[in-house]
Order: sequence, then structure tokens, then C-alpha cells
Amino acid sequence: FLFIMIISHALRGYKFIKEFAYFQNGTFQFIAIIFMFFFLSSSDKYIVQYSFCIAVFIGFFLSIALYFIKLHPYKSSYKQTFQIKSILLVAFPMLITGLMFTLMNWIDTLVLGVYHPESQVGVYNIAHKISLLISIALFAINSMAGPQFAELNVANKKKLLYKLAKQT
Repeated sequence: FLFIMIISHALRGYKFIKEFAYFQNGTFQFIAIIFMFFFLSSSDKYIVQYSFCIAVFIGFFLSIALYFIKLHPYKSSYKQTFQIKSILLVAFPMLITGLMFTLMNWIDTLVLGVYHPESQVGVYNIAHKISLLISIALFAINSMAGPQFAELNVANKKKLLYKLAKQT
């Protein structure tokens, strides 16, 4: 699975965005669902795990094929060396930021899991995910309206600014 992600991010780096999106947006789950329908008549209780493993293997072979088709011709003729210290100076703060982001996303669930039963934590997680869906619309509106607020404020058009604030 890690090899698939490495190749997909290499595709992204070379601006093959469609191929990158193929490996990022639920493709493995889609392939696994297709295989589950093929094995629907089976009475095996591990059919979901088998289907997902088959989907990952298919993704693995597709990523290797995409590597040889898309990325292999991009081998450069010069060698560029990187100093490990310069890489760590950039990567370590990114690692800490990623860890903090992950911790912020999970700490509420973990703390709630200590004090409440699983069923209540599950209900909380579902409600939290629904609230995140609603916040997407708010974020979209704010990202469009924010520059307009700044532009109207700089132009000192207070009436239009007030009208825009009421609309959003």
C-alpha cells in the first residue's frame, strides 16, 4: 500500500493529476465493492477483507504499470544531491505540524472514548462528520466573500460592504 502511495505522489509531482486522483479518491473501495458483488453468493465471512486485498493488489500492479509508462521516461541525465540536514530542516516542522493536525482531529474522540461507551462515541463521530459537511459550505462562502469584503473596505464603500455582509 505504501508503494502505491509513493508512486501516486510521484505522479502528482510530475503533474499527472488524473492518475494521482485515481489512487486517492476511493478507487480501492470501489474495486473492492465490485469484487464483493462477484463473490456475493459466497458464504465466507471474510469476503470484505478478500475483496479489499484483491483491490490493493490490482492497485499495486496498476501503479507499477503507470510508473513504467508515465514516470520512467522522466529520468534525468544529471544527479542532484541533497544534504540530509537541509531536508530535515524542512521536513521536521512539517512532521510536527502533521502530527498536531492528526492529534487535533482525534483527541476529542479519544477523550470521549475514555468517559463514555462506544455507542455514544459512534453517535458523536457521525454527528461530527455531518457538521464538517455543513462547514464546507460555510468555508466556500467565506472564501469567496472574504476578498470582496477586503476590496470594499479598502475602497471605503461601506454601504456595499454592509449589503454584502447581510447577503452572506
